[in-house]
Amino acid sequence: MDRKGWSRGKAVIVNMVAMILLSLPAVFGFNILSGIQPLGAGTNIMDLEDFIVSNNILPLGSVIFVMFCVSKYGWGWKKFIKEADTGEGLKFPANVQKYMLYVIPAIVVVIYLKGYYDMFSPKGPVVLTVWMIVSLLVLGLVGWIIFGKNKTK
Repeated sequence: MDRKGWSRGKAVIVNMVAMILLSLPAVFGFNILSGIQPLGAGTNIMDLEDFIVSNNILPLGSVIFVMFCVSKYGWGWKKFIKEADTGEGLKFPANVQKYMLYVIPAIVVVIYLKGYYDMFSPKGPVVLTVWMIVSLLVLGLVGWIIFGKNKTK
């Protein structure tokens, strides 16, 4: 509503239509669209959706989130610590910045690439090579999202 200047009613209608349209593959996955095999023989639309979410959105989203919280290209470490330590209770350990900045993203990238390897290695070396190149291009896009834009003040 804020970005587009829409009324609440218009925002609800637009989001409702978008959610219905985006849900149709799941609704029709085992009936009307059951003949479609997007990831090769024996797969269906639901396998594609699972691959998109589990092997792409979750790991890459977590890398973007961590890098946003701890790097100078996002929110920044000092603001993150200030927010995390708000209130009573345990304080976030301030000496783990390097771990969160380098180790966690590296582990998630390995898990991301391993997911692609596990998914496409049974399909042969040519298919595996093509999809590993795609995964590296997606990682490049994520790197550009994290590091390529100028930080806004």
